Amino acid sequence: MDKELLDYYIERFMPNCKEAELKKGQENRLKPLIKKLTDKQSVFKDFPYELLDTKQKAELLNFWLNISPERQIISNIGKDDVDREFDNFLFNDVTERFTKEFMSEHPNYEPWDLSSERVKNRKIIRDHSFSTRNVLKELSRLNEVIIRAIFDEVNQFKVLGIGYRNLGYVRDYIDYISDGVLQFLVYRVIVNENIRDKQKIINSLSEKLKMLLSLMNKQLERKRTEQQNQNRLTSNILTEYFTAYRTHYNRYFKELHILNTLKLEIEEDTDLFSPLNEKYKAEKILLSEEEIKSSKSIITEGHPIYDYEKKLEETRKIIKIMCFYGGRQCSPNCLQDIKVYFREIYMSKVKYKEKEKDKGKQTLAIVRDYLKLIESGGIQPFEKTAQYMFFREKISRGYFIEMGLLDLYVAKADIHEKLYNLLLKLYLFYDFLDSVEFIYSVNHQIIQTLKDEMD
Repeated sequence: MDKELLDYYIERFMPNCKEAELKKGQENRLKPLIKKLTDKQSVFKDFPYELLDTKQKAELLNFWLNISPERQIISNIGKDDVDREFDNFLFNDVTERFTKEFMSEHPNYEPWDLSSERVKNRKIIRDHSFSTRNVLKELSRLNEVIIRAIFDEVNQFKVLGIGYRNLGYVRDYIDYISDGVLQFLVYRVIVNENIRDKQKIINSLSEKLKMLLSLMNKQLERKRTEQQNQNRLTSNILTEYFTAYRTHYNRYFKELHILNTLKLEIEEDTDLFSPLNEKYKAEKILLSEEEIKSSKSIITEGHPIYDYEKKLEETRKIIKIMCFYGGRQCSPNCLQDIKVYFREIYMSKVKYKEKEKDKGKQTLAIVRDYLKLIESGGIQPFEKTAQYMFFREKISRGYFIEMGLLDLYVAKADIHEKLYNLLLKLYLFYDFLDSVEFIYSVNHQIIQTLKDEMD
């Protein structure tokens, strides 16, 4: 245990603690916290607390023990909960210039909305009037535009003598890449009937991601050595990056947990997830009410379903909501949409679980609770973000099944995992410019790999 740190903390923050017993009591209060922060087998393996000087280490301890409004924040930041906020982990120093105070002094400053670029990306990727080669060319151009715009902004602040780091850009740039890669994989590879060996492309991308992760780990080792020698890391920087990292980590790893749950169901329920019988195949066509009534055997794949009419009505209600308010391309009169939603809501038995020991909640219960919520209070989000993520991913899986692409759904899940693990690493440089440069580089190399494979 760091005796110098313990002595410094007590002398500075507990100056009246002279008696041996009182001093020992304070040390016993500090030791478990220091042990957690330096445990490299825990969530704090990515939090380089040991690189701070004694003064800053002690200030952080005092902040979490005596100032932060959330006294259990050290335990809570290790919890996997996509709806949880970690702002109480942040150590705020009034000397930081890029603050709310700064924003009030510069009312005309507006950070670039990178999420809007993600929307543009989706439109380009899904628009098949563009050739795949031109799509990749445009994605490469946009990557250059983004990095140039961020660096221009950094330089503008530098001229004003202001150190700048907007971690919203790191978050949004990472989301921009992950969304773009996965959208391209689905709409330009997996559902592309002109590509014979889709698995080969996926395998090449998988190997590239594996290689990039190995390179990034080496870069991180070099960065830690550099940071140790330069002694420039501050409490502000560490807590800001770690908070952003853990928040993003929870969202991405909740997705991966859901994907693993759905993959396990595919392996275990060989009846429901056997190759689709052609006579039950549902086309992407609009039906009249009478035609929907006569399509029961296709929708249920010949399985007897208790209370079918009620479940069909609920299915069409949720499709309508997803179409008009969720931005989904679906219709309550489309045979394929009805079948996919019906199958994943009522025929699949897998449960959403917050924790492994939980009883879990089936999709039908999630959907029915949501429909009740809407009936009583109008359109609103799902009760829990993770429940919506679970529902959304099940529907995505349903379309892969209906298109006979279940093997590629599983392969795509592997890309999810490798991609998310790689991108989350880019927070851990604890350096804004390094993070955005490496994000740019990762995207550049992924696009180049896809160009090589698609030629």
